[in-house]
Amino acid sequence: MILDGRAVQREIKVKLKGECELLRSKGVTPNLHVLEWGSGEPSVFAKNIVLCGEEVGAKIAIHQVPPKSSLEEIRGLIQELNEASEIHGILVLTPIPSQIDKVQLGLLISPLKDIDALNPLTLGKLFLGQPFFIPSTAKAVIKLLDFYRVQLEGKRVVILGRSPTVGKPLSLLFLARNATVTVCHSYTKDLPALSRQAEILVSAMGVPRKVDRSFVKEGAIVIDVGTTVIGDKIIGDVRFEEVLELASWITPVPGGVGSVTTAALLENLIEAIKVQNPKLQEEPI
Repeated sequence: MILDGRAVQREIKVKLKGECELLRSKGVTPNLHVLEWGSGEPSVFAKNIVLCGEEVGAKIAIHQVPPKSSLEEIRGLIQELNEASEIHGILVLTPIPSQIDKVQLGLLISPLKDIDALNPLTLGKLFLGQPFFIPSTAKAVIKLLDFYRVQLEGKRVVILGRSPTVGKPLSLLFLARNATVTVCHSYTKDLPALSRQAEILVSAMGVPRKVDRSFVKEGAIVIDVGTTVIGDKIIGDVRFEEVLELASWITPVPGGVGSVTTAALLENLIEAIKVQNPKLQEEPI
């Protein structure tokens, strides 16, 4: 069975459209500003955020940051976005250049507008089980599984990848749902053997077509978070056609987790508006 992320996105967008209409009737237009390193065309992901925002009634602005910019050079821009009351969310897209200290970058973003949890304070709340905002890709994986009524309690989960944006926060979300979680990384020995223990296998390595049938236990649920752009195509971590023969459920790329991630970002944007406008929390949105 295919875990179709586009179906999940459609359901979320219907809800988001209604929420945006209600907010606009109260004089508030959801407004997200996205920072992306580059000097040419925005990435596929950035374009998808803009498109999804337009469909539900949110304003999305893309800031192209020169790739060689230092942290000091972008500090002023982020401070300006923090202080603008009409801006409700700030998102920094990866990859982030190596000269940028990611922790210091995250600390520049106001926790009230940090909709993808780059600020260490936001991640700390998630660690304590009191999430302010949940990183959108990790949130998307759980929403996708819930949409298809996949039972998580008691399941053996193996996550390939330990990034602070996906692997680590996703492990916390699975633990909160009483799953047993193993997180693997580049130093893990005999990765295929360990992966074959998983009832739910999540690959978030960003290594195109790395996961073949040797990684998959028959009947496992396989979630492919990998999105590597090669030419004009988006390639996942999983050899889809090969693994399809073994998996009970599997996500495609594109059309899987990525589709839900975009909608989850906009959900976080609506949550940010509620946090920044306490009076709105008293009224149904």
